[in-house]
Amino acid sequence: RLGRLLGKLIGHNGTIAEICFAPDGTQLVSMDHDGQMIVWNLANQEPIVKSHLHNGSISGLITRLDGNISAWSENTIWTFNVEDANLHQTTYITSGKILAVSPAGDLVAAYSPYRVSLYDISTGQLLRTLPEEAEDPWVEYYWEGQILRQFYGAVFGPDGKRLVTLG
Repeated sequence: RLGRLLGKLIGHNGTIAEICFAPDGTQLVSMDHDGQMIVWNLANQEPIVKSHLHNGSISGLITRLDGNISAWSENTIWTFNVEDANLHQTTYITSGKILAVSPAGDLVAAYSPYRVSLYDISTGQLLRTLPEEAEDPWVEYYWEGQILRQFYGAVFGPDGKRLVTLG
């Protein structure tokens, strides 16, 4: 049973940039590099909503517990309504690279030199900076300059109360 194809979702013209499942597992959201977002019904493998409201690169995508969709790039988060994929809110984080958005849709984890900070997704205001710093990695001489002291990614736990960082 493992590795068996369950279905093929056809509808994007561009290369897929990000995908995520709804918390209940009934839907999938996909966004391509051309900015088209599709919300899929997994039971019948058909699109529920197709939208082309976004332009630019996407570095993350999450279906939130409230049913909305958040997508982000370097320092901007866009929140879309899942029923019609209309843009609901845009939030800017001016002092860091966005790593993750919480499933509850209330927190943003962003990286700024050596640390991760938590921001309010509604206002973009800094809530707190976590005390841990990225470690200075030891690397073989031929990797020097390619592996840097920083956090490369993060993910919130399903309830949004824990944050795991990669750095």
